[in-house]
Amino acid sequence: MKLITRKNQGAMVQRMLEPNSEPARCPSAVWQKLITLGGLEPVGRDKDFVELIRVELAPQASDITAALAACPDNETLVRAIFGAVAPFAAMSRDIVEFMRGAETREGKACIEIALDSSILGLEDFEKFIEAVWTAPGVVEVPDATIDDAFALANALRQNSSRRGLAADVKIWREAFDRGEFNELPASLGEAAVPPELEVPSYIAATALEALRSVAKTRNELKKHLEGSRREIGAGSMRDPLSVAIVEHDLVGPMIEALGQAVQQVDRTASVQAMGTILARIPMRPQLSMGNATVLEKVLSLPAWKRRYELYAVWIATRIAAAVDPERVTVHTDKDGALTFPFQPVRLATIESADGPKSLWAERQTHCTNPIGKGRKGNVQPDYSLWHGPVGAEQCGLIVEVKHYKTPALGTFGAALVDYANAHPHAETVLVNYGAAAGVVEHERWQHHGVLNRCHEIGELMPYNREACEAFAQMVRDAAGAEPQPDVLLLDVSGSTREKGGRMWTQSIVQSWLRAPEQAHIKRVIAADDVNIAWDLPRFDAVNRLNDHINVSGGDPINIAWELLRDMKRIWIATDGSGLRSFRDAGFLRFEHLRHMTGVEILEVGTNEPDSTLGH
Repeated sequence: MKLITRKNQGAMVQRMLEPNSEPARCPSAVWQKLITLGGLEPVGRDKDFVELIRVELAPQASDITAALAACPDNETLVRAIFGAVAPFAAMSRDIVEFMRGAETREGKACIEIALDSSILGLEDFEKFIEAVWTAPGVVEVPDATIDDAFALANALRQNSSRRGLAADVKIWREAFDRGEFNELPASLGEAAVPPELEVPSYIAATALEALRSVAKTRNELKKHLEGSRREIGAGSMRDPLSVAIVEHDLVGPMIEALGQAVQQVDRTASVQAMGTILARIPMRPQLSMGNATVLEKVLSLPAWKRRYELYAVWIATRIAAAVDPERVTVHTDKDGALTFPFQPVRLATIESADGPKSLWAERQTHCTNPIGKGRKGNVQPDYSLWHGPVGAEQCGLIVEVKHYKTPALGTFGAALVDYANAHPHAETVLVNYGAAAGVVEHERWQHHGVLNRCHEIGELMPYNREACEAFAQMVRDAAGAEPQPDVLLLDVSGSTREKGGRMWTQSIVQSWLRAPEQAHIKRVIAADDVNIAWDLPRFDAVNRLNDHINVSGGDPINIAWELLRDMKRIWIATDGSGLRSFRDAGFLRFEHLRHMTGVEILEVGTNEPDSTLGH
């Protein structure tokens, strides 16, 4: 794939219009064919998917029939459907990435996904991904958020001198100030701007196109914004409502800043300022020219046929992927399948400093007087995270998954209240493919007294980085700190020992090692810079410290690097001189954990510390 530009668009148009292209149909006819081929249920389970298409085609249309009538051509329809399908391919990619990693870590030949009576191999997901990402006419486009666009506009504005604007940009800006949303000036199109400004130009054009899809003037726009509660920064630049809310502060200033940057002779400062911003913006597939045959292939694949379950499976992998992969063990059945039946099943175990935590699907718990429709005396949330000894387990996190385009206040609220009541020690989060319902802020549920432990995350999907990070943080908080290392490297180089060969801090180290807080230490390795004196279990090492240690040399930095070939983190007991040496040795992870008389306890590793857990 390549980034779409106006420069390569013409050639694509020509290829799409060659004689071998499929016969033209009206959008309604194409829609009916794709409904049949893809097994879509427009008034059933796919009504929210259809709603996405309606909004993309014609936000003001009353239903999909009206939107199809307003659709100018087949290409527009196909691009809209492709845009709604693309997130499912991104979910599939995340699922494959996680499961392939699990195969490698756990030495399993092949992990499959079992959905009820169906088995989906990872190759089924990979075919779906390939069909979407490598289809003819698919290009990569920046998937910027409102926050990204504000940051780019500020970077351009702060690093461009106040030069005059091109005539068409000046006319456009004057019209914008009057409340008119005209088309992007030709001098700022991707074909006209310098290469280093193509991505900002694309993002600005996307924002303006989204705005104009809602209204062509500010007065007209006011009618559409009445009652809107969307938060600034929460939306995508492709979302008309998100852009419309910030149009005055973003769209006009960004296009003006782009116009000033184009006039700059030296754009070095602007390019540098934009670098870190552009690096964080992911790319997503987009169909530049609509050809229904592309969708026919995608919608006929097995992974698409199980799209209803795909979102819930993706959420499960996002729970497990929120922590370091080395902490996660995936539990498959005897046939190597990770099962998602409508019954309790343990999906994974996450190792934690306070003990292992089990990720369950559909685990049932008693609930007194549930308020949710259809619940009798138990609740069965989609996912839950449990810890503690058998018979005395506690749940620390509940995740309920919804796939609604339009949030349902009653359904969402009842689920949160019932699940929170049934799990008094748990944080309860309801995630939705569409928007949040606002349960926590609604007075209807306040009297239940559990909303302080309830959360909603709306629009949780692969391209919503803000929502994904918020969810990952909730999981990390529930999973707790990563397990402490089980290996202690004991520095027994010359500066740590007395003339008799014993450590001069022997009694301090022995007392510290005996403490229950050090129970996580399974091995103690005594070494200098090149030699290992002994490698013993913790209590054997405590006794061994009474004896002479026959090594010499400098700090055991080389031994530490050798150990880190097979493990990510180790603890080190050294002295003040060793502390300075290890700090300067270039370990990606370095933490000074504790100071005792003559003894410094360090942690070094090959991964960054998880600052989100408050070490």
